[in-house]
Amino acid sequence: MIDIHCHGGAGISFDNASEDVDIALNMHKLHGTSKHCLSLITAPWNNLLNRVHELSQLSQKRADILGLHLEGPFISPNAKGAHNEEHLLMPSKMHIDELLEVADNQLLHITLAPELLENNAIIKQLRNAGVMCAIGHTASDYNTTLDALRAGATHLTHIFNTMPSIHHRMPGPIMAAYDYFQRGNQISIELICDRIHVLDPLVRLVFDMFTNKKGETAVVLITDSMSAAGMDDGNYELGSLAVTVTNSTAYLTGTTTLAGSTLTMDVAIKNAVKAGVQEELVEQASNFVPYWC
Repeated sequence: MIDIHCHGGAGISFDNASEDVDIALNMHKLHGTSKHCLSLITAPWNNLLNRVHELSQLSQKRADILGLHLEGPFISPNAKGAHNEEHLLMPSKMHIDELLEVADNQLLHITLAPELLENNAIIKQLRNAGVMCAIGHTASDYNTTLDALRAGATHLTHIFNTMPSIHHRMPGPIMAAYDYFQRGNQISIELICDRIHVLDPLVRLVFDMFTNKKGETAVVLITDSMSAAGMDDGNYELGSLAVTVTNSTAYLTGTTTLAGSTLTMDVAIKNAVKAGVQEELVEQASNFVPYWC
């Protein structure tokens, strides 16, 4: 199994010291995940650059690390989820230049809110550098999302979560992605299948929407797991924010805002099957090899 959106586990966050990454990866390996893309949460810019550099050095040495995923800081304050709003940034060419320099070709994908972009030039800049642009943590409407897809974005970060849902007069980013997929374009759709972030009827709907007539699905099962994965309920951190885990569900402390998950890929697979998704589609969705690698 491959997990392209994971923040940690076994008490370890990928935002922290590199020597502890093994602890989290080994826990996930016990649950069947062989390869990871290490995801980083929003942080002060210079701190984030330093962390990207550290993990890029580690990624180059290891076959079990596909590369890095930056989930922020170029996301909407109106859809920030469990990100610290103080550290969110408006994206610029200078930011991307700095990021690409320290990433040393190990940045696989980055989550962006397309409404923050001017003329989608940054999407083209990233694509030219071999980095996949993912749409997420966004308040974007249908047309803005479709423009970003046409400019080269080909991924949706955890569908339904931290983005507008489907509305009959405001179709939003999900319907833009659906229309783009139905026209035969390449796209992949992340799904957190923990029966909390997205409930079973919508899990079935996502697979129905994003599976073509050949039986090829664009759905990608992810964990979005944070340090509490594989651990008991209690108090943890996600980036600089306090998280409380109750009944294996992670919330920003004192709120009802979900803060990643405690999911592992084996459980995600079981949940998708329980939801009524065909097993062959679930197998595809759990072995997604990023085509931008």
